[in-house]
Amino acid sequence: MVDADIVNKHPCYGDGTAKTGRLHLPVASACNIECRFCERKFNFVENRPGVAGGLLKPEDAAAKVKFALRICPEIAVAGIAGPGDPLATNEALRAFQDVHKQFPQLIKCLSTNGLLLS
Repeated sequence: MVDADIVNKHPCYGDGTAKTGRLHLPVASACNIECRFCERKFNFVENRPGVAGGLLKPEDAAAKVKFALRICPEIAVAGIAGPGDPLATNEALRAFQDVHKQFPQLIKCLSTNGLLLS
């Protein structure tokens, strides 16, 4: 069962009336498959999953969230979607544990290819 409050607060879902934002934490350093359409790289121009300006260490994720919330308190979602797959290593889960301890009110969002979902 999906929580309606989460759906309404998440900027990717809901009816578009919520004035919330999301922060992507690029902590996923590896991938467990190589999709033909995926081009993982580092740059500051593109804005899509698989591309980031750099890699963030999982232990630095909570500090990045704290900094971002000072600049943009409307952030409601901390997400991990790359640059690799969040479930290929334990980096994303470690980052989310730290972020949740300090910011339990944030929605944690993870985008995965699902290969290691179980």
